[in-house]
Amino acid sequence: MIDRWRGLTACVWAVLWPLLAVPAFAQIPTARLKKAAAEAEEKVKEEQDRIAKKKAAVQLEFENLQKPDVRLAVSDLLESLAKKHAAALKATAPTDSKAVAAVPEDFRKDVLAALKDAGRNLSELLVEPVARNLAEAIRKGEDFAAAAVFGESVTEIFGEPRPFDAVWTEVLAGVYEKNLRTFTQEWAAARNRWEDAEEAEKNAVAGIPPGMIEVPGGKYEIGENPDVWTKVLGTLGYKADKKLPAQVYGTPRHTVTLEGFYLDRNEVTNRWWAAYCRDTGAAPPPHWVSAENPADAMKTPDPEGGPRRPAPQGRSAAPSKEFPGMAKVPAEGTEDCPVTWINYLEAEAFAKWCGARVPTEFEWEAAARAPGAGEKTRRQFPFGDLLDRAKAQVNYAAAGDDPRVKAMYEKTGGVPPMGGNQKKLPRVTPVGVFAEGRSALGFNDLAGNAMEMTSSPFVAYPKWEMDKGPACLPMEDKESFSPELISARGGHFLSNDLLILTWMRRGIGREAKFESVGFRRAASKVRGKDVVEAMPAKSWEAKLSDTGEALADEKKAGSRFPRIAFEDASTYSAVKKGGWNEEKQIPARASWMVAASRTTREFSDPAKIRHLAKDLKGAVLLGWFRTDVPLV
Repeated sequence: MIDRWRGLTACVWAVLWPLLAVPAFAQIPTARLKKAAAEAEEKVKEEQDRIAKKKAAVQLEFENLQKPDVRLAVSDLLESLAKKHAAALKATAPTDSKAVAAVPEDFRKDVLAALKDAGRNLSELLVEPVARNLAEAIRKGEDFAAAAVFGESVTEIFGEPRPFDAVWTEVLAGVYEKNLRTFTQEWAAARNRWEDAEEAEKNAVAGIPPGMIEVPGGKYEIGENPDVWTKVLGTLGYKADKKLPAQVYGTPRHTVTLEGFYLDRNEVTNRWWAAYCRDTGAAPPPHWVSAENPADAMKTPDPEGGPRRPAPQGRSAAPSKEFPGMAKVPAEGTEDCPVTWINYLEAEAFAKWCGARVPTEFEWEAAARAPGAGEKTRRQFPFGDLLDRAKAQVNYAAAGDDPRVKAMYEKTGGVPPMGGNQKKLPRVTPVGVFAEGRSALGFNDLAGNAMEMTSSPFVAYPKWEMDKGPACLPMEDKESFSPELISARGGHFLSNDLLILTWMRRGIGREAKFESVGFRRAASKVRGKDVVEAMPAKSWEAKLSDTGEALADEKKAGSRFPRIAFEDASTYSAVKKGGWNEEKQIPARASWMVAASRTTREFSDPAKIRHLAKDLKGAVLLGWFRTDVPLV
């Protein structure tokens, strides 16, 4: 007997499988990554020990500085310095009374030496304000007390008298813990790489694509009802009688059924996009830098109605050292940031290039809202139900003062935009930096950083009514539902606490580009399903229209053409070559072979097939085969 699947594909795969006989996943050197993580952890511990000793020494100096006899001794030294340098300082006084002249280096060195008697560590902090204030007092030519100048300078640095622990936390920790923050971030990154590599090895055995996480299929509740909104708004501090600073499109709650799928752990990065540009010749995003001609700042409206603002520009036009030979490359230090300034059509092309697709918004929400161990309800934020504004769990509007986003801009020289409250806010940061913002399934940055495009049209949920939801303030670019728009999820670096909720939706154009919008890839668990669904519907029907009469059971079903059941995944299969560069751990071009069998009971008996061919006086269509792999 020849069943419908084996009759079509057994001999095909026997011949063509050697063309794709390459390992799908290379073993990742977890031992080396584990060692690197251990070394990074050791650096953190050494720095913590060094800071503990430094803190103890600084505390002694700080407490010593509060003693009147110590301050008097320092003031006496400063008095003598004032007399020594008075003539030289007055000679360099600025003609403009509002101008402040530079402090001569020899005067600064003498002030530093005088301050070291009070404390070697604190002298480095005090020398600038003391030297500046003392020089200004001398240049003014008025009577002054060095003790008063010194006291004012100490207050300028440390504020009003208070316990040392408060001074350390608010002033000194920022000075002495810079390296610790850097080492801690490096340790977290190294640990994540090691853990990700270990998980990748397990995923390879299970057939999960590299860099992705499996989301099980089943029934999922999507959106939220007004009663839940009221409860969540109260938790966030919004009053019931006040209008919300965001439109509510994610209502009401309804249930959908999803097949199991895979989703990228991280947003697609500039590093990944650069590999795509090198392979395909696609144009890089307009804000990437060029050695010859730095990209001009382009302007576009923010997807949430904010002011038009320029694309991010690096301070240096030098290309990244990691991408030699490209005319435009990511700015140095931004290689692992989400790629932005791309539109949905470009995102879709990228996903197809590496054998994936853009997720639906229901898949995105299912991944974001999955409950953690011991949790009985879906999450309101990807990281849980509570938002800790003091902790900055993700890169959104309230994270502007987080050391991680500040470090990002110190490294790249970028200029953060101004938010609505005139506070400097960050743009995107490298993926995975906010480890505490991970979802229950392990996804990074589902809230904040870059808002994420989905493949779903921005249309109303069943039974949606605007007046049934919470009252909202009018927006400059108030969206209206349209199948021409796509739904974007997760909020971004300028979003408020409402817009990073798991059910919030925004509508954006398919060809629109924003500095705050990126995406991540998805893949179906059924091999070849994404390839089949991406094919234009008429491309295969036209080729099958002249193959003869429909079979008896197809005639009964009223089929116009000999039927290939692409919508039924059980009738086809596929193998993929490529899609991932194991050495560089980045996406790569994918090649596919897909075969689908014709759905008819008459293919169960070889004799019937022979008789059918004789009756039709020609070939019998058994199925369909497509490949972009060269046949040798």
